[in-house]
Formats: sequence, structure tokens, C-alpha cells
Amino acid sequence: RGSGTNSATLVSLYIYFLPTLIQVEIDNDNLGRQFRAGLVSSTGAGVQRLTLRNRYVLARNNQPTPAANVADVNECSSSTRCGPAQRCENYDGTYRCYCNRPAQMITESGQCINVITFQGVLIITNLGTFDPSLLIINSIPWLRLALSLESAINAAYRRSNLASNYRGCQVTRFREGSVIATYLATFDPASKETVSNAQAAIQTQLSENVNGTFLGQYQLSGTRQTAIMYQDYDECNPASNIHIQDCGTGATCTNEVGTYSCQCATGYTGTPPNCT
Repeated sequence: RGSGTNSATLVSLYIYFLPTLIQVEIDNDNLGRQFRAGLVSSTGAGVQRLTLRNRYVLARNNQPTPAANVADVNECSSSTRCGPAQRCENYDGTYRCYCNRPAQMITESGQCINVITFQGVLIITNLGTFDPSLLIINSIPWLRLALSLESAINAAYRRSNLASNYRGCQVTRFREGSVIATYLATFDPASKETVSNAQAAIQTQLSENVNGTFLGQYQLSGTRQTAIMYQDYDECNPASNIHIQDCGTGATCTNEVGTYSCQCATGYTGTPPNCT
């Protein structure tokens, strides 16, 4: 801040958008350009002015250089943004909370619940050229596609015979080869679902016609019987940087179908994760 006729005030502000804009091509540079394009240019008494809403003069004769520097606010900088035993992942303009434990799934209310988990893989063939940003887990293209694909998987399961036991899904990885997506499908532990019936339930919800096999808007490689393939998820060797194997020091992790268990290693006593 200064004083007198040449005084200026540096202003910092937050810009909020509806969450649905995550599906729109929007980024910090684009926001800055849109802001500058909305300024009004006028000339009077030999002075060129850039004005915001005909009231706030932001520049005179291009001094200072008109700018609107837009930067992401890291919501994850707050240690209380997510709940206990959860991990916060920051994205441009938003964030997501994930359960640390491999055998848990976060609910819409933000709580981590126990689940059994199977891993699914599918290949999307109608997205055009592979975007390298899909290899970066906290990029907006990664999040945009993950949310859309999770919505399609959720819709399929909620139409299936496993709807009452289904607890949600989570994309963990994209790879090149068209777009190869790996995700986790989770179910109520009491349901005793298996790899085969979890796979069959979503396969029956795929649409198949002369143009190919589809999961919602996504065209998949293969037939209804081969387009999505399942296997057990190895919680002892998590497939992404989201989950944390939590048996603790001095314990061994044993993978089981749909879940895992921890035991104190030989020579240790106690109960994992507190083996001494």
C-alpha cells in the first residue's frame, strides 16, 4: 500500500466455482486471461486506463502491467481438511480425501468404512490421443476422467444384482495403450462377494452393439465377456500411492481374497500395528 495520488493497493482474493466446472477445460492461466479480457479500457486527459467494473483503476498507461496472477489454493495444507487415517490429495481448484487403509472405502459423507476389494481393468478406446497428464495422479485431466469413469462404474453396479452390497469404486491408475484404467470395486464385507460374481455383475451391465462394447459413454476393448476383467486386489502391495499398508514394523502382511491380515513376525509380541 502507498499514500497520495499514486497510491496502490495489492489485493488477494479467492475465486469460487461450482464443482461441476471440474469437467470443463479450465486452468489458472485461462482464468487469468478471462479476468484481463473483462477489464474496460478507456482514455481521458491523455491517460489510458484499465478499469474493473468502471470503478477500480488497475493500470494507467499500462503501469503497472495489468495482471491477474491466478494460483491454486492448496486445501490440503490444512491438517484437518480430511478425517483421521485419511490422505488429502490436492488438485487445481479442488481436493479429494482417501482412506489410508487398503481395506476401507470413503463414503459420500467422508467416513471410511470397511470393505472387501477387487481390482478391475478395462481399456477405453474412444478418447483419442493419450494425454500424458493421465499419468499424473493429481492432475486435473486425471481427476476429470477418474470422476467420470467412477460415475459410470457406480451406475452399472447400482443397476446390477449386487447393488445392495456395492460400496463404491476408486480409480487408482491410468496407463497408455488407448487408455488402460485400473480401479478398485468395493463391497460389504458381510456379503462374501467373490471375484467372479463381482466381475459378472458389471459385465452384464455393459451394452453391446454393432459399434462395440460400452460402459456408459466409454467404448471398451473386447466383448461383454472380456472388456472388464477382475482379480483379487493385493492389499499387501497397494497398486497406487493412495493406500498405505498398515501392518506396522515387526509384522507381516498376508493377502486374502478381498482383504488382508496382519500378524506379528516371529520374535515379536503384541497386536499389529504395535508389534514389539
